[in-house]
Amino acid sequence: MPIIKYVAVHGSPLKLLKYVTNENKTEDTLITGLNCSTDSNIAYKEMEQNFELYSEERFWKKSLFMKKDILGGKERVRLHHYIQSFKAGELTKEEAHRIGLEWAKEMFGDKFQVLVSTHTDKGHYHNHFVVCPYDDDGKLWRADKKSLNRGKAISDRIALSHGLSIIEHPKKSYNHKYGDYLSQKRGASWKENLKAELDELVMREDVQSIDDLVDKLKEKGYGIRMKKYLSIQVKPNRKPIRTYRLGDGYFLEHLAYRIEHKNFEMPLSEIVKYDGIQREYAICLRQIQIMLYKSPETDRPHYVSYRTVLKNYELLCYLHNNSIHSVGELKSVVGKAEGKYSEVLTAKKKLEDRISEEEKIIGDFPRFTELVNKNPMTKSEREELKKLSYLADKGVLSNDDVAEHKAILEKLRGQVEGCYENIKAAKDERDKLTDYFDTYTQQVQCDYDFLLEKAREEQERKAQAVQIEEHEQERKNYHYEK
Repeated sequence: MPIIKYVAVHGSPLKLLKYVTNENKTEDTLITGLNCSTDSNIAYKEMEQNFELYSEERFWKKSLFMKKDILGGKERVRLHHYIQSFKAGELTKEEAHRIGLEWAKEMFGDKFQVLVSTHTDKGHYHNHFVVCPYDDDGKLWRADKKSLNRGKAISDRIALSHGLSIIEHPKKSYNHKYGDYLSQKRGASWKENLKAELDELVMREDVQSIDDLVDKLKEKGYGIRMKKYLSIQVKPNRKPIRTYRLGDGYFLEHLAYRIEHKNFEMPLSEIVKYDGIQREYAICLRQIQIMLYKSPETDRPHYVSYRTVLKNYELLCYLHNNSIHSVGELKSVVGKAEGKYSEVLTAKKKLEDRISEEEKIIGDFPRFTELVNKNPMTKSEREELKKLSYLADKGVLSNDDVAEHKAILEKLRGQVEGCYENIKAAKDERDKLTDYFDTYTQQVQCDYDFLLEKAREEQERKAQAVQIEEHEQERKNYHYEK
């Protein structure tokens, strides 16, 4: 579960380099210099030389030539500092460092000076990347939102290739207040009570639409405002709250979807209908649903969100509808989709090669005709005619022959145009199935044991409740008989 953060360093570059190479925080084997030394003092000199050469500013202080009219009075960033943090206990320090090197090489290429250091002094391993703003050719690194998002995507892809978990859909902030947080921790939040009320209502058989949900809320005494958003007033003296502020699963469109798909919150009776990996996944899905709709937000694992539940539900439906009961069958389906995508790309490439060949024939014919009818010819012209003689071998000897090739060219171009739709369809299918497989791998391989334990706990609670109920009934029957 790597997390990428960025810090711009405007001063004290040597201090940062000494910090990331501190022997109390890391080891020599966990420090690697890409185009620079692993010694902080030497790395400082190397980056200083590169920075001052291309920026015309001192590495440690003000401009050499006082070009504030060009810079708008702003000091340049001296160093870029990226941090990549991993989930505790998920990997070894050596693997964390290897992943960091992979990330740095793909992120910055092979011309930037990057010092990579893995710190092991905290409860979780994390990588520091110190980057000189200019590469060996003077190209400036742009540290903006776009490059940061790209870095996060690269980090996630590398993490998945190493079998690590990722945060698929980072949660957005909806202005949850600190008082709400404390109430949730105490289990006394009025918002949690409202969510529980909504969870119960959307599962009722007599609630088949948002309008039905609104009617039931009114019957329970809630004040309702229904425009662009659904707003609920819990008490007369309390301001209405829009349902999306309750979190994932309570947006208006989310509630409508949950009402339409009653089995979205899967009962245990549904799980027994599945077998193989379908049942495994159904167990995972049910536990994620319970955590999302029944647990306080502050107690949920990072991956539990409405989007995750929706994605998992779509995958379970796909497995069931396509009779996929094993990991091997799922891999086979993904492999076939990848093969289909490769096939349509290859077909397009062959058509493009033929188009290039036809364009060459049509383009070379005028010069070929000119040289054939020319007498005498120079040595270079004879050599040129020799190269163009392939046209005669192909039977292209007249304008009528060229016209035939022009017709062939137009037909090929039309076929290429038709390829784009096939490529898009094949790519969409490949991407969808690859995403399904990644989702399955994430939940079952990384989280299945945890979710299965949650399922066992739920079953035990239900069994205990049944025993208590049976014991109470026996006691009542005993007293009745007496």
